[in-house]
Amino acid sequence: MVIQSQALLIAVFLLHLLIYIGAPLLLFILRRPILGGLLMLLSLPLPILGQVWFSDSDSPAFGVLLILELPIAILVLMAGIIVSATRWIRRRRTATA
Repeated sequence: MVIQSQALLIAVFLLHLLIYIGAPLLLFILRRPILGGLLMLLSLPLPILGQVWFSDSDSPAFGVLLILELPIAILVLMAGIIVSATRWIRRRRTATA
């Protein structure tokens, strides 16, 4: 069932932007980088789902957005894993020394 609502589509897109940009920044500050990268990855389908639910458009624009945002989210997740791993190794080294 398609509910044509431009306001809901915009709300879903803004929620996506808030999660895609804000969550990783906040979680990196709170020392949870892997969770930030995962939230970034999980927010990727939101614009496409919003387009499916709240619009009758067949435009591939949100698919292109997904293609452009996916590598960035993967890089942020990889950076989070590297930061967490180095922090864990450093903590382990200082505990044994």
